[in-house]
Amino acid sequence: MSAATAAGRAPGTPAPDAGSVGGPREARTARVAGIVALLVIAGLGGLKLAYPFSGDQALFATGGREILHGAVLYRDFWDVKQPAIYLFYALGGAVFGFSAVGLHLFELLYLLLFAVVLQRTLRPLFRTPWIAAAVSVLAIGTYYAGAGATALTQVEILVGFPLYLGVWLALTAGERGSRGRLFWSGVLGGVVCWCKFVYLPIVAFAWLLVLVRRPEGRFRPAREVAADAGAIVAGLAVPLVAFLVYFGAYGQLSEIRWTYFTFTPKTTGIAGRPISRLTAGAKDFVRWTAPVLFLAVVGFVDRVRRGWSTWWTAFAGWIVLAVPLFLIQHWWLYQYVLALVPIAIFAGAGVDWMVTSWSVRRTAVFVVGVVLVVAAILPAREFEHGARVVARHGFGLTAAGRRAIEDHEEPKYATGRDLRAYLARHHIDGDIYVLGNPIDMYVAGRDQAIPTNGWSPEQYDAEVWSRITAGIRRDRPALLVLDDYTATIMERRAPGTLALVHRLYRRVRRVADDTWYVPRS
Repeated sequence: MSAATAAGRAPGTPAPDAGSVGGPREARTARVAGIVALLVIAGLGGLKLAYPFSGDQALFATGGREILHGAVLYRDFWDVKQPAIYLFYALGGAVFGFSAVGLHLFELLYLLLFAVVLQRTLRPLFRTPWIAAAVSVLAIGTYYAGAGATALTQVEILVGFPLYLGVWLALTAGERGSRGRLFWSGVLGGVVCWCKFVYLPIVAFAWLLVLVRRPEGRFRPAREVAADAGAIVAGLAVPLVAFLVYFGAYGQLSEIRWTYFTFTPKTTGIAGRPISRLTAGAKDFVRWTAPVLFLAVVGFVDRVRRGWSTWWTAFAGWIVLAVPLFLIQHWWLYQYVLALVPIAIFAGAGVDWMVTSWSVRRTAVFVVGVVLVVAAILPAREFEHGARVVARHGFGLTAAGRRAIEDHEEPKYATGRDLRAYLARHHIDGDIYVLGNPIDMYVAGRDQAIPTNGWSPEQYDAEVWSRITAGIRRDRPALLVLDDYTATIMERRAPGTLALVHRLYRRVRRVADDTWYVPRS
C-alpha cells in the first residue's frame, strides 16, 4: 500500500494540510460546492457569449477558418503567434461555427473543464473542503467577470490549463517518484510551447523543484536525477517533434525561425511600448481583480506563518516568473491574466485562513472581511456595467440583440456590415485584403487574399512591408481596405507599398476611417 493510499487520499494528490478532514460529510460538501462553482462560472461566462470579437480574435477566427479549409499556417496565413491559438479557433469553429457566440461557447466549455480539474486536484491542499471550488471561481469566474471584448479567448487564459496541469503532474510525480507523470508533464510543457514558448519557464521551474528535491534530507543519486530529466525531455519532445515534422513537411521551418527569433523580438522596439500602457493596464488589472489580489496577500502571509512546501513554492514561482515574461512583451491588458491562476490559489489560502480562524481571531477576520468587501466594489461596478449592456439587448439571444451589443462594444462592426453588403451588391467575388482591423474581413466572410495579414502595422519592419507589397502585386485582392492609421504608418515606413496600392487600385468608397479600393482593370 502506498503512503498516499494509507493516508486516505487519492494517489498523486498533494499532501493535505494538518487538520484537513476527508470524511463523507466533507466530501459531500466539496461536491455541492463544486457544482455551485461551475454554475457560477457558467453564468458569468454565459453573459459574455454574445460579446463581439476585437481585432485579434477576428484575425484568429479568419485564420482558423482558413486552416480548417486546408491553409498552412505561416505559408498561407502568416502571423507571429505560435500555432495553438489558431488550432483552438479552428477546432472551436469546426464544432460550433466561427461566430463569436460559437467560439466563446467553446472557450467556456474548455474553461469549465479546467475548473473541474482545479477542484479535483487542489482539494487536498486546503483545510476546508470547499476551498478548491472557490479557487475555480476566483480564477475563471474573475476572468469572466472582468474580461471585455479584447481580453476574451486570448492565449493567456487558454494556456493556464496546460501550464497548471504540467506543474501539477510534475509535483505529484515528485511525491510518488513517478516518471510516467514526469513524461506527461513534459508533454504539457510542449503544448505550452505551442501556445507561447516564452511561458515554458513556468513549467520548467516545477521540473527544477522536482529534480533538486532532497527526500529524507539526503541528496538524490545522479542516476535518478538523470532518469527523471530524461522522462521530462522525452515528453517535451513529443509535441515539439510533431511541430517540426508537420511544418518541416511544408517547408516552413526557416520561415518559423525567422518569425520567432528574428522578427518577433524586434516588434517591441519597432512599435514602442509607452509607459502609459503599462500603468493603465496595471491599474485596470488591479481594479478588475482587487478582491482576489487582497485575498492572495492574506493567503501568502498565512502560508509563510504556517509553513511552506514545494507546492506553494511552485505557485509562487509562477507569479514571480510571470512578471519578466510579461515585461518582455507588449504590455497588453490581457497578458496580465497569465498570473491569475496562481494568484487565485493563494487567494484560496486566504479564504481558508478566514474560515478556519474565525473562532479564535474574529476581530482580524472581521477586518479582513471589511477590506475585502470594499475591494470588491471596483470589479462589481465594472461587471455591472457590462452585464447591463448585455441585458439591455436581450442577452444577445437574437440577431438584432447581438448586433446591438457589437455596435456598443466595437463600432468597426458597422463598417464590416457595410463592406459585406457592398461586396454582395456589386457581385465582387474572391478574397479581399485589409490593411487595418481584420473585423472588416471577418464580418464580410471573406478569406485573406495574401498570406501576410495587415493587422498591427506599427510592428512591421521593411521585410514585412516588402512581403505585403509582393503579395498585393502577385495576388491582386478583389477589394482592398486601407484604414487611416495604417495609411499614416505606410506614408512614413512603406511609401512604395502605398504607391503600389494607388497605382493598381482605384478608390471607390470612404466609410468611417476606411478607404475601399478595387483593381483598376
